[in-house]
Amino acid sequence: MINAPFDDCKTAALHLADSIQSFGAMLIIDAAGRICAASANSAEWLGQPPSGLLGRPAAGVLPGDMFDSRGAAAFAADAGPFLRPFSHDGQELMAVIHRAGDLLIAEIERRSSSLPLNGWEDALLARGLAALGATRTAEEAGEALMQRVAEITGYDRVMLYRFLPDWHGEVVAEICRPGFESYQGLHFPAGDIPANARRLYQEKRQRIIADVHAEPVPVLAAHAGMAVDLTHSQLRAVHPVHIQYLKNMGVSASFSVSLVVGGRLWGMVACHHFEPRKVGFSSRLLCERLAEMAAIHMGDLQRLDREQSRHRHHVARTQAWLELQALAGGKQGIATQLAHFRAAFAASGAWARLDGCSHVSGEVPDDAGLALLDNWLENQGRQRILARDRIDLQLEKHPSLVRFASGLLYVPLGEQDYLLLMRAEQQQNVDWAGRPPHAADEGEQASELTPRNSFQIWREQIHGHATPWQDSEVEAAGFLRDMLVEFIERVRLERLALTDTLTGLANRAMFERSIQDAIRVSLRDNTRSAVYMMDLDNFKPVNDTYGHAAGDALLVQVAQRLREQVRERDVVARLGGDEFAIIQFRVAGGSEIEAVAARLLEAIRQPYEIQGQVVEIGASIGIAVCPQHASEQHELLECADLAMYKVKNEGRNGFQMFDSRLLPDGSRPQSLRSRLAQAIERDALHFVYQPILHAATHRLWGLEAFARWRHPERGLLEGAELLALAEQHGLLEQFAHWELRQAVQQAGEWQRLGLPLVPLAIRLSAQQFRGVDLAARCAELAALHSISLDWLRLGVDDTILQAGISSAAEQIARLARQGVLVQIDHFGSSLVSLADLAALELDCLKIDGSLLLGQAGKLAAMLEAVARALDVPIVATLVESRAMRHALAERGFGLAQGYAVAPLLEADDVPAWLRAEGRPAE
Repeated sequence: MINAPFDDCKTAALHLADSIQSFGAMLIIDAAGRICAASANSAEWLGQPPSGLLGRPAAGVLPGDMFDSRGAAAFAADAGPFLRPFSHDGQELMAVIHRAGDLLIAEIERRSSSLPLNGWEDALLARGLAALGATRTAEEAGEALMQRVAEITGYDRVMLYRFLPDWHGEVVAEICRPGFESYQGLHFPAGDIPANARRLYQEKRQRIIADVHAEPVPVLAAHAGMAVDLTHSQLRAVHPVHIQYLKNMGVSASFSVSLVVGGRLWGMVACHHFEPRKVGFSSRLLCERLAEMAAIHMGDLQRLDREQSRHRHHVARTQAWLELQALAGGKQGIATQLAHFRAAFAASGAWARLDGCSHVSGEVPDDAGLALLDNWLENQGRQRILARDRIDLQLEKHPSLVRFASGLLYVPLGEQDYLLLMRAEQQQNVDWAGRPPHAADEGEQASELTPRNSFQIWREQIHGHATPWQDSEVEAAGFLRDMLVEFIERVRLERLALTDTLTGLANRAMFERSIQDAIRVSLRDNTRSAVYMMDLDNFKPVNDTYGHAAGDALLVQVAQRLREQVRERDVVARLGGDEFAIIQFRVAGGSEIEAVAARLLEAIRQPYEIQGQVVEIGASIGIAVCPQHASEQHELLECADLAMYKVKNEGRNGFQMFDSRLLPDGSRPQSLRSRLAQAIERDALHFVYQPILHAATHRLWGLEAFARWRHPERGLLEGAELLALAEQHGLLEQFAHWELRQAVQQAGEWQRLGLPLVPLAIRLSAQQFRGVDLAARCAELAALHSISLDWLRLGVDDTILQAGISSAAEQIARLARQGVLVQIDHFGSSLVSLADLAALELDCLKIDGSLLLGQAGKLAAMLEAVARALDVPIVATLVESRAMRHALAERGFGLAQGYAVAPLLEADDVPAWLRAEGRPAE
C-alpha cells in the first residue's frame, strides 16, 4: 500500500492517506509512464485488478491520446488538473489527472451527466458572478456564493462557515431544507477543524465526501513504502474521526469549497446531505471557480475597506497635526486631541501619560485601575504597539478594568510617554453546537482529538472581551505614533531653540512670538494683555564681587521667584544679561496689573543666599498694556521700555505704568491698526479685477476682485498682505464686510449701466469664512441694495474642508440658497475628502497653473477628472507664462486666469470687457 495508516486526527498527515473513497478509482503513474500504484477497486472501473495493472504502461489502460510516443503525459499536468472524458465497457467515465512531484495521479469517476456542460457551466458562472458583483461586504459575497453552491449541488443543508481569529467557526448564513435542524448562528470549536485539516482546505479548495458509510478502498503499490502526496486528490480518504463526527451529526455526505482571501482561510461553504450523495466533478469544479471569484471579490472589498479606513485615519491625523501646530501647549497639547483619537479609533476611552502627567478622555477605569494598568504595561515592554481585545488574566479581577478596558491599543511615544486607547467590555452570549472543549472540566480534557457526540445548543456568556481592533486600525496606530513622536521631537527642539539655557525661561525669540500671540488675542477677543519689562538693580556688583557663577546662581533664583508670582499661562522670559520680561494674557485692568507688579518687586527684593553670602537686589519695572497703549509689537515694547527708564531715572527699584506723557512730544504716530480700521470704514481701499476666460474662445467667464490699499508710508499694499494685516490686528470681520459691500455696490453700478453681470469672486481667508456670518451679511446687502446676488462668488482655500467640514458645509448651503456660490482655491494642495466635496454646492475648483507643466501635469489631469466627476468647472489660475498658456491649449483646459491670459483691470476698465463679453477690440 501507499503511505501509512492515519494516526491521531489532530496531528495526522491527512494528505498522506493510504486509501481513497469508493466513488472512484485511482492510478498512480511514474515518470516513465508506467502504473506504479492502483486502487483495489480498479477491476470495477477498468476491468483489471491491480495485479494486472502494476508495471504496465498507462497508455495501454487510459485513452492513448493522453500520452506521447514515449508514454509520457501529452499535457501540462503541472498547470492544473487535466480532464478527459472516455468510455470503458459501456461506462461513461471522467479521468481527472494532476501531478504530485514526479508522479501523475489519475482519478476515474463516472460522468454524472451527458448534458452540454460548457453552456450550462457558463450560464451558472455568469449568474454567480453577477450576484457577487452586487455585493458590498465580504459576508454578502460569501452568502451569494452559498446560494449559488446550493443551486448547483442540491444538498439538504448549505452553510456559510466563517473562521474567527482563534480559528473557531460560526455559521453566519444557511440554506436548510424544511424538516432538518438549522445551525445558523451556532459556533463550532476550533478542534472540529484542526490545523492540519485547515492547511488542506487552503491548498485543496473543494472537498467531497460521498458516503460516510462506504468503506475506504486501499491503494496498492508495486513497491512497499511508497509515499504519495494526495493533497489535490478528489478521492482522498477521510480520517475515521471526521467520518464518525459526521455520523454523529446524522450527515451521510458532505461537500465544501474553501474561501481563501488574501492568502488566509476566511471560511468555507459547507454542504450536508442526509443520504449518500455525489456531485459530479464538473459541478464541483464550477463551485470551486465561483469560490475563487468570490474570494477575489472579497479581497477587493477588504482592500477597499482598508483604504477607506486608511483615508479616514489620514484625515483625522491631518486634523490633529494642524490643531497641534496651532497650539502653544508643547507636548501636553497632545491631551487636547484625545477625543479626536477616540473617535478615529472607535474607542470608548483614551489615556495619555506625558512627562508623568495623566490625561483622560471618555470612559476610563478609576485611578486604582489605571495604576494597575500602568504596572501591567511596564511588564509588557513599552517599545511596541500592543493590541488586545480580551482582558488579561492579571487584570480581570479589577471590575473597573474589565468594564472599561477589555480592549487595549497601546501606542508608545517614548521611554515613559504613551497613548492608550480603550474599548469597553462587550458582553455577549455565544451559542455553541455542543459544549466546547474549553468549557469542560480539566479532567474532561482529552489529549487526542475524538469525535463529539453532542451538537445540542450550549450557551456560553462571554466576559472581558471587546470589539477586536482591525488590522487597519493597528496600522493607523503606527502612523499616529510616528506623527506624535515627530511632534514631540519638534516640541523638544523648539523648546531648546526658544528656552534660555541658564534659567529654563522663555528666551527672546519665544518672548517675541508670545507677544504677537498676546496682541492677536487682545484684538480678537477685546481683552487686555500686559507686558512687564524689567532690569535687575544692583546685579552687576554681585556678579563682579562673587564671580559669574554666583551671578548665574542669582539669575536662576530670580527666574524661579518670577515664575511663582504669575499664572501658569503667563510667559516669563529672560531677554539677556539681567533683563527679564513677563507677558500676561487676559488681565482685568490697571489695579490687577499694578498688584502683580508689586508682588514681582517684593519677591525680587527678598534676600538671596549665594555661595554662603546673603545678597539683596531690586528691579526697575515698566508696564504697557495692549491695546490701551499700543497694538503693534514694537510700539508696545517701546511703551514698556519708556516706563521702565522712567523708574531708573527716578531712583530705580520700583514700577511704572506707561503714560502718553512719557513720549517726548506728548503724542505718538497713529498705529497701523487704526489706519487700516479707518481705511476700511472710510472706503479708502479699492478693488482691481482680473478676468477669467474660456481658454479656447477667450470669452469672458467671470471676474475675481483683489483688494488694494495705498498706505501713506508703506506704499501700495495688496490682497495677501492686506489679509495678513487684518488678521494680525483683529480686523478680519470688518475687512470681509467691506469686501462684500464693495462688490455689491460695484455690481449695482454696472447693472445700472445696463451691463450684463458675470460671476464676480472675492477672496476670503478660512478664518473669515468660519468666523463671519457671511450668509446673514449677504442677505442684508441684497435687501439694502435691492439686488439679486446670484452673480456673487466667494473664493476660499480648500483648508476649510480639512477640519470643521460640517460648519463649512452649513455656511456653503446657506449661501447657495441666496445664489451665492463658493469657489475652492488651491484645490489639490491639501488633503480633502472627495465624499465631503461631492456633497457641497460649489461654483468651481481652482488649481495652480504650474501644475500644468512637467510631471505635475499628471496631478492636474487627475484633479480635472475629479472636477468632471463632480460636474464642477475647474479654473487654472496664475497662468503667467507662454509655456503655461501653451499647456492649457494642449491639455484642452476649459477656464484660465492669470497675467498671460488677461491683465488686472481698474473698475473703470471693466465695462468694456462686459460689453464685449471678453477682451475688447483695440
